[in-house]
Amino acid sequence: MKSIIGIYHSHEKAIEAVRLLQGDDFPETGISLMGKTNVHHNDLKTTGDNLLTEGPVTAGLILGPILGVLTGIGIFAIPGLGFLYGAGALVGALAGLDFGLVGGGVLSLLTTIGVSELHHVKLEEHLKKGKVILVAKGNQKQINHAKEILVDFNQHDELIHQ
Repeated sequence: MKSIIGIYHSHEKAIEAVRLLQGDDFPETGISLMGKTNVHHNDLKTTGDNLLTEGPVTAGLILGPILGVLTGIGIFAIPGLGFLYGAGALVGALAGLDFGLVGGGVLSLLTTIGVSELHHVKLEEHLKKGKVILVAKGNQKQINHAKEILVDFNQHDELIHQ
């Protein structure tokens, strides 16, 4: 499976890119979205040692527009990074895994959604700076089409094709 990774300066631009992909029938199951967020501990429930999740009302308050774009939202406590949100295929991929995996940090999350180790350090740095990562996975034809869509949208800071 191939993937294209878009780095976006804002949540809004990343969400708009996801909407464009979905509007052009890119499979939702192949899209993951990850970004840093601020949350209030009182709004969250612990589901494991390192994974925090919230109900739809709280998620709606925190992440508003993302709920309408991708199903499945998770808030992850990442040692040394703070809180990340994950949506779409990322949350689906983690659902069947030991939630202790998240204790390994953002590198574990990136590996889980199929990002090559060559890009881990760079993507972690982008997350620390508050940027948003969109990962679209699919066959070569789907990825080529996704790349065209994202290049035409031209709101990314960087595109990585792997």
